[in-house]
Amino acid sequence: MRGWFLFFALAVLSATAPRGGESAGALRARALASAQKKDWPQAIAAYRQALALEPSDPGTHFNLGLALKLSGDLPAAADELSAALRLRPGWPEASYALAATDYSLGRSPDALALLRASSSAHPSFAPARLLLASILIDMREWGQAEAELNALLRLHPGNTAALESLARIHLQNNEPGRAAAELRQCLKSRPSDAGLHQNLGLALQQSGDLPAAAAEFRKAIAADPNLAPAHLSLGIALRRLGQSSEALAQFRSAARLAPQDPQAAYELGMSLKAAHDIDSSIAEFRRALALKPDFEQARYSLGVALRMQGDSQAAQSEMKELGALHDFRARLAESKNLILTGVASLKKDDLAAAEAAFQKATEQSPTLATGFYFLGVTAERKGDSARAFTLYQKALELQPDYAQAQLSLGTWYARQGRMSEAVEQFRRATLNDPDLAEAHYNLALALMRTGDAETSVRELANAIALSPDFTDARIQLGLLQSQLNDPASAARTFRDVLRHEPSNAEVYNNLGLVLLQAKDNEGARKALESAVRLKPAYAEAHYNLALALQAAGNATAADSEFQEAFRLNPSLREAVKPGP
Repeated sequence: MRGWFLFFALAVLSATAPRGGESAGALRARALASAQKKDWPQAIAAYRQALALEPSDPGTHFNLGLALKLSGDLPAAADELSAALRLRPGWPEASYALAATDYSLGRSPDALALLRASSSAHPSFAPARLLLASILIDMREWGQAEAELNALLRLHPGNTAALESLARIHLQNNEPGRAAAELRQCLKSRPSDAGLHQNLGLALQQSGDLPAAAAEFRKAIAADPNLAPAHLSLGIALRRLGQSSEALAQFRSAARLAPQDPQAAYELGMSLKAAHDIDSSIAEFRRALALKPDFEQARYSLGVALRMQGDSQAAQSEMKELGALHDFRARLAESKNLILTGVASLKKDDLAAAEAAFQKATEQSPTLATGFYFLGVTAERKGDSARAFTLYQKALELQPDYAQAQLSLGTWYARQGRMSEAVEQFRRATLNDPDLAEAHYNLALALMRTGDAETSVRELANAIALSPDFTDARIQLGLLQSQLNDPASAARTFRDVLRHEPSNAEVYNNLGLVLLQAKDNEGARKALESAVRLKPAYAEAHYNLALALQAAGNATAADSEFQEAFRLNPSLREAVKPGP
């Protein structure tokens, strides 16, 4: 897909007239020739020379961005692709390429925002929806990803990339029948695709049809003999079918092709042990443990193999290690159960029971940050702010990248009015978990209080991109846009909220105010009438409706609304009532 965009973009550029020496068009042609040879340094140099002649050409910025991306310079690529979009707003190919680059740089909120906007503006542009779905799958947002893919398939029935991604979701959700049907549909147009045969084999294996699964794994290997997962999967299927010697051959191939895969080493070890090649099996189990030290099955099997070899002392050592691992995991499991019990008590507002459960969890597993974090939450709920602070710090001492603890500590600082420290904690939370919408939201609120409105807008947009139903974030964004004297953007934001929550009187009130700000008196009146219809005792909405009516020249109706507002909330009489 990446190469297709490169050649597509270069093909649509037109030459320009010479400007003394080599023209911009000639430089672009030279860059294209270098790009086709994958000589990225030469291509990049030529594009930069072309931009020196024509700095406002979006196509050259775009192609330079792609060349930089393919050369591995992602930050510079993002800069050039952003320049292309500034010069040509809404360009779907540039939005897609920038989103892919942002995601590679760990900027998933920016990528999601770009892709959602692009998919909304250009619903038939398949690559944007496919990448959006892929990111959502990586985030384990299965439902959202499936919705995007189904929307794409309604526009492009039979799109094999969308069907393949749907199959991934259905395999993950233990729906092998649906996955198999989608993969078979893909294979009609891509019969030699090794990955499709591998995934179809996994779906058939998940459904219990081992002979058919083995046949698909063989087809995958025939299409790509170096596909290690297919050899591993075939080995497992053959072992379950009782074909142990054939399985051993496949495990050898998998371990050779994927020397860093602990599962391949373990499966080979198990097959060698079954074939009574104990020395070789021990070597494979040790290799699996070197790659994954907490690989419990490999450690147990190593102990058994050592005992079979007659090395009882070494076997006892491995079993002791396994016992310690079991004990640790048992304590950890018990601690996690205690934490779940404590969380359930918190939800019931039973703070004493919650505190007891979290305290016991920290005693069982004193290195588990989660227990200290929830103890801090409980202390804060009990009004013991100083203890909460200490416990949040303890949680972060044990786990410095614990984003949820940083979020709570930032909130603690904000409540104390220590906004610079709050901003720092919220920033750390967004860095440690870029997909935590609440961290972006709280960072935006803290930045608003420090006067950094521009960054606050960006963080609110990030929160909304991560959680499209985050109503509070949308409302705050609209209010901030209004404060920045951008009533048109604020009105769009509030209307977006109302599409999801058409009975929200407060949002109708806010919409009415920004429309008043924009001098749209009729629109303001309609919005404010909706607010008071939905919430008749909403004094502020009656007052604002009076302002809209007054601005429209309807003094009698305005006075009636003023009187109703004053009746509901007498303190509004102190507000300055504009003259007619």
